[in-house]
Amino acid sequence: MRLAATAVSARPTRLRLTCLLLLLLIGLPLGQARAQPACSHNTGQNATLLFLEPAVHDLGTLTLAPGDRLTLHTATGYCAGSMTWNGGTPASLVAWGDDEMTEDRDGLRPDEPLTLWLYRAATDTYLPLDATFTDLSQAPLPEGRYQEDAILVVQSLRVRPLTNGYAEDGPFPASFVLKPNYPNPFNPTTTIRYGLPEAAEVELAVYDAVGRRVALLVDGRQDAGYHEVTFEAASLPSGLYLYRLRAGSEEHTGTMILLK
Repeated sequence: MRLAATAVSARPTRLRLTCLLLLLLIGLPLGQARAQPACSHNTGQNATLLFLEPAVHDLGTLTLAPGDRLTLHTATGYCAGSMTWNGGTPASLVAWGDDEMTEDRDGLRPDEPLTLWLYRAATDTYLPLDATFTDLSQAPLPEGRYQEDAILVVQSLRVRPLTNGYAEDGPFPASFVLKPNYPNPFNPTTTIRYGLPEAAEVELAVYDAVGRRVALLVDGRQDAGYHEVTFEAASLPSGLYLYRLRAGSEEHTGTMILLK
């Protein structure tokens, strides 16, 4: 019986070794870059971003390089389109619209701002971008917003500085994440940021040091992506507070200090 058990338990080990050898033989890397958001869906509704001028290469201290990936996202981070830069223009990026027949968000909604990110495979980093647009007649558009069947010409791209105190992990969370609130300590407001890799029923609540709930900040279904909630504590005394995020089967907690 012991020999049989040993033989059975050895099979997974031999299988893992076989897979590693196959990876080495076909030349695939054993390491894995961060998860990339899936952008290959077709919801049947779309707009088009056109890159016609070489000027869009200018990113301050950066330059678009072949292999860079431009991704387009909803306000919460859901990927609604992507393109790989091949080094020249013209080029286009399809922005997919939300399919209202499905329960969860799967694209951009009418009049939603177009949020662009640059993914650099060489360094495995994401950079948020600001863009300016015109229509086909070169008339400036004050803001790039999604409208079905619209055509927007990208005139410039700039790396956007981060001003909210968070170091960005990318436009879309690969797993459930609860960020430290910012600022901390705070008086009287602070921001709590969290990420959902998929749509979920979410509860975000704040408790005092003895376990009494003092605020319910979120209670309902939310789309996949990053979310921010402001906690206002003007009526509460100074002290230590705990905030708890429940999303589906996940639960995360953090602590913060109100200092008046």
